[in-house]
Amino acid sequence: MSRRVVASIISAVLAAAVLAAPVTVASAQAVETGPGPVDIERFGAEDRYATSLQMAEAFVDGAGGSIENVVMVSAKHWYDAVVSAPLAAALGAPVVMTPPDELRADTLAFLKQVNAKQVHVVSTGIGPHSNVSPQVHADLREAGFASLGTHGTDRYDTSVAITRRLFGIGGLTRFGRTAIIANGEVFADALVAGPVASKLRLPVLLTPRDELHPEVARYLQERDIAHVVLMGGTAALSEDVEAVIRELGITNIDRMAGKTRFDTATMTARYVAAKFATGTVDVDCFDGTRVGLARGDVPFDAFSAAPLLAQLCASLVLTNPKALPDVTAQFLDDARLTASPDPLGLSVFGGDAAVSQSALDAYLGIDREA
Repeated sequence: MSRRVVASIISAVLAAAVLAAPVTVASAQAVETGPGPVDIERFGAEDRYATSLQMAEAFVDGAGGSIENVVMVSAKHWYDAVVSAPLAAALGAPVVMTPPDELRADTLAFLKQVNAKQVHVVSTGIGPHSNVSPQVHADLREAGFASLGTHGTDRYDTSVAITRRLFGIGGLTRFGRTAIIANGEVFADALVAGPVASKLRLPVLLTPRDELHPEVARYLQERDIAHVVLMGGTAALSEDVEAVIRELGITNIDRMAGKTRFDTATMTARYVAAKFATGTVDVDCFDGTRVGLARGDVPFDAFSAAPLLAQLCASLVLTNPKALPDVTAQFLDDARLTASPDPLGLSVFGGDAAVSQSALDAYLGIDREA
């Protein structure tokens, strides 16, 4: 095992050891097969909450060990998490999960350990019908934290409410501000947009498949958005949605339209890498030497991944739990060649049920029974 991997394990163990409530530390392994070596770090604990805290701890380590702000979302509603990622990054904050009705002891221990001052709770719904109940706010205040809420009446309103809090919106072209728009009923497309949205503070807006939500349309005009990235093909966002955007005067539109969510994820990663490589974006990031990997059929393992991946300059690609799709394997092969002779940094989100070790071994050509 390389010194780099050993050091990362030691760092993770020490970070976890100081918490009042134990959290399973991320695991790491080094592999030297195929197109180039790979350093794998897995974030996968006993449940989604502890896994979320693993990612938050890694984010805080990368931020110097102490933060003032934390973004909190319900662990049961993916749409609150994906639209929160750019705000979290803008605040220098990780995203952590909470049950709808209580503040967990391990989450409270994390907030105290990292010296957090303010917790920004993002939750669709109002009052007792909110995805995060008033009891969580009360628990936070009782523990001495400022509890700040952002919400909308539905997931579409929430996406706009969050983006109104963004400042210094970035762009993926030289022609002005960029917004990302995704289907509000399908998590995968919005999830894979998270790392670049977080890095550049690009709003992630949700809309129904067949119409541009009125609040989203209003936001695009109010904030002088000049460039839109549509996540998914016309089965995810119809031609009518694109037509209405053009009617608003926004003609610079890119669409990430793969045949499957796995294709869309790798297409998005390649698109982002090209934008950064050609100097369109004046930031040195997303050079392909680090990649995130999560299952593509449920969102919860990667709820908290976007701020961390933005910090690492890593895009997120998707897999089936039991086997890597060909398009994902090819993307990782290309990334390994790009990173070589250095190892590709691969962050895997979720435990064995989410991304099985056998799937990783099969991709890497490892026979553990040999």
